Amino acid sequence: MFPFGLTHVLAEELFPVISFHSDETFEADSEGGASIFYPNPMVVDDLDESFGANCLPASGDFFPLGTTTVYCLATDSEGNSASSTSFNIIVVDTKAPTLILNGDSSIDITGGDTYTELGATAADIVDGEITARISITGSVDTLKAGSYTLIYDVSDLSGNSSQTTRIVNVSDAFAPVIELIGDNPQIITRKQAYVELGATATDDVDGEISMDEIEKKRFS
Repeated sequence: MFPFGLTHVLAEELFPVISFHSDETFEADSEGGASIFYPNPMVVDDLDESFGANCLPASGDFFPLGTTTVYCLATDSEGNSASSTSFNIIVVDTKAPTLILNGDSSIDITGGDTYTELGATAADIVDGEITARISITGSVDTLKAGSYTLIYDVSDLSGNSSQTTRIVNVSDAFAPVIELIGDNPQIITRKQAYVELGATATDDVDGEISMDEIEKKRFS
């Protein structure tokens, strides 16, 4: 039989102790956050075998994006309670959204035709459908032959971004139309000096062009 004073000292030393649990970081895997499974910290007790602490929010609960503090408590079979402990569950979003072009990534059109922007769609694991956040830079001049690059960008609310491009090739497939000025044929009298009336030329891509330009294209 212990003296009363010794019994009192032993009772103070028998409180269970919750082991340390460091903060943990997880990647979000659904809209708003993730269901997180973590190991409950163990409880060391002089009377009982080691057991897991009771923690809230519990392992397996849904944790929102950001930092959530988990609080843990424990009581042994004698009713002795451990000092509460806590640790943080940090849910982050580091994955870029998915960005998909509507239509082909390379489009060929004939000069003078109308280019119709097909756009793109974007989705994010955390933010969901974010097509409205897509920005497009670049332009297509269908009246000038060449290759044009359109750049599509989108960022989620965490700042993760994706980018893709579309190439639009404008071709000059038709020769310019030449119209003579004056009658054809021209009728003049013998020994009358012939005066060249010239001609006009228009092109689907280049618009009105000079005869000098036509000659340059012929011999280039």
